Amino acid sequence: MQSGPRLARWLLLIFLAILLGAAAPGGAAALRNAVSVTAITLDGFAISWGDRRILIDALHRAAAYGVTPAIETAMREALPPFDADLVLVTHEHIDHFIADVVADNLRANPKAVLVSSPVVIDAVRAIFPELEEGRFVALSPTLDRKVQITVAGVRIEAFNSPHGIPAVLNLAFLLDLGGHLFFHPGDLVGMTTDGSDPSTRLFDLGGQSLDLAFVPYWFLSEPSCHGFVRREMAARYLIPMHGSPRKLEAMLHRVASPSFPNLVFFENVLDTWVLPERDRP
Repeated sequence: MQSGPRLARWLLLIFLAILLGAAAPGGAAALRNAVSVTAITLDGFAISWGDRRILIDALHRAAAYGVTPAIETAMREALPPFDADLVLVTHEHIDHFIADVVADNLRANPKAVLVSSPVVIDAVRAIFPELEEGRFVALSPTLDRKVQITVAGVRIEAFNSPHGIPAVLNLAFLLDLGGHLFFHPGDLVGMTTDGSDPSTRLFDLGGQSLDLAFVPYWFLSEPSCHGFVRREMAARYLIPMHGSPRKLEAMLHRVASPSFPNLVFFENVLDTWVLPERDRP
């Protein structure tokens, strides 16, 4: 894959969106609240909301997960789409996070704030000890207590999301992007589904309706897990993750698409999808 042309195409899409959005009726206001998602790796994404950019699990160097040398350079130098205001890391595993890549990105981009677990924060500060106090936030939610913060103008709720490995704190993030609600559960594993008590929820989302949920593919490939997805991550759109884009579509087309017609698939790394506006009555 030639990543240089993909970066150029990503920038062109954003430029065209600006031109078209500003020209449309009410376009300026809509543009300020427009949201798009760019696929970075198997489970890493860049989210653009107006003039803000958020990275989730998007800074590592695992070639097996789609990171070419050119993409890694863009990560380290904080080139678009890696010039984020907010860098979120769900947990410390190498397909989600590499400390020196994150440290280089934060050095190159003084506006970025890192939000993650204490383990991730400590690993980055060990490499980048001059990182100022205001540029990182360590979160430690428990299974029965979420954490709520606002960083870079983004309201965040963080949950303890079971990973199946007790020593690993895996964070789930609920992001409020101007009223658009995005949910990323990290590497959520080990949950039984339809047989569990529907009155007991793993994530307390406060009854809010999600616009988008990133869903590990194993909850979509197994029909017995579909009830869990509807209960815990029901959203207008679902993006399957933790697999290469084309393989995910081939894997899930038959078994998941009939149950979830709102699945969003990417063809390639660095492809971008724009969240449609809600229908207005």
